[in-house]
Amino acid sequence: MRLILLTSLLLLGLILPRAGGGDELSQNRQALAQIQKRLDDAAATLAEKEAARKSLEREMAKVESQIQTLQQQLAKEKLGVKSLERQTKEQEGEYRSLEGDLQTLQKTVFHRLRVLYKGEDLAMVKILLEPASFGRLMKDYLFMGRIVRRDRELLTMYRQQQQGVLEKKKRLEQLRQQRQEGVQRQQQKKESLVAAVKLKEGLLVAVRSDQKTLLRQQKRLEAKAAELGSLIDRLVQRQRAATTVQKGGFAKQKGRLDWPYPDEVLIPFGRGRHPELGTTYDSRGIEVACRESRGLKAVWPGEVVFAERFPGYGNLMILDHGDDYFTILAHLSRMLKKGGDAVKRGEMIAYGGETGENRYYFEVRQKGDPLDPLHWLTPRP
Repeated sequence: MRLILLTSLLLLGLILPRAGGGDELSQNRQALAQIQKRLDDAAATLAEKEAARKSLEREMAKVESQIQTLQQQLAKEKLGVKSLERQTKEQEGEYRSLEGDLQTLQKTVFHRLRVLYKGEDLAMVKILLEPASFGRLMKDYLFMGRIVRRDRELLTMYRQQQQGVLEKKKRLEQLRQQRQEGVQRQQQKKESLVAAVKLKEGLLVAVRSDQKTLLRQQKRLEAKAAELGSLIDRLVQRQRAATTVQKGGFAKQKGRLDWPYPDEVLIPFGRGRHPELGTTYDSRGIEVACRESRGLKAVWPGEVVFAERFPGYGNLMILDHGDDYFTILAHLSRMLKKGGDAVKRGEMIAYGGETGENRYYFEVRQKGDPLDPLHWLTPRP
């Protein structure tokens, strides 16, 4: 995204000698209109970013609402689990109580059986030793039998109750486990939603950061537009001298110029979209892959009219080829020519790949208007 490239090139009006101040003024006015269009594009991009930010905020509000709903559901689940635990404890208490009753009953029955079969009850022994009391013995025997039968019935009933309590307890434990698993699922879902919120917050931070970047870029454009407006005012007051560069037949070299250094085109000419920020850019030239040690050649004979560092482009060199044609090279690690030097076609003039860039920038212009360099360079095999 070369938001200040146009301005940097248009400022050449201060350093390039040209014929016809009126033509130059017209060109700069056209350039000013182009910058205004780019300002409008930047404003539109800002609007897009603002819409994206608002959309993210709405999505975050929905997710946060879902989290609140899940929290309420989790609270209900926890209450349900506590209720089940309370019921389980009550059933366990009843179970222990019945078990205690069973143990007491068992002791009574066993004691009575010992009395019956071991003769520990002296009264019973006397009855057995007295023949005249046979009728009483039978009566007492039947009575004792009824007691035993009753105890057995109680024991059977208790065992049935005990089995029912155990089954009920088992069902309650299963239900409690199911409830607990439900709580865990809800918790996992909540954690997922919280993670989603964090992700969206990160995206929102990125959008806001992009928005700040775009605002800064827009301010720089506005400042450059003001500088260009001032330049036009000065040009109204002053006519420029005629150029000293002779006509060189550059116009006939379309599709025949050698590359400064042939390699992969990283950013083509024209409008595109930034792969990370999603913002639109308008490239006035091409960016070509290049290492620092690669030498760059002049594509046509001409004169170096600018060879200095320029903000945003590092070392920048501009060559005048006559007929109002110019070529521009930027992101140079080293420049071998200086302003005023004449150059030949194919002559080494600089090294590309400024430190950290691994590329060089190349433009072709006619009367200040950018042309697609790929239309002028020989096709790569």
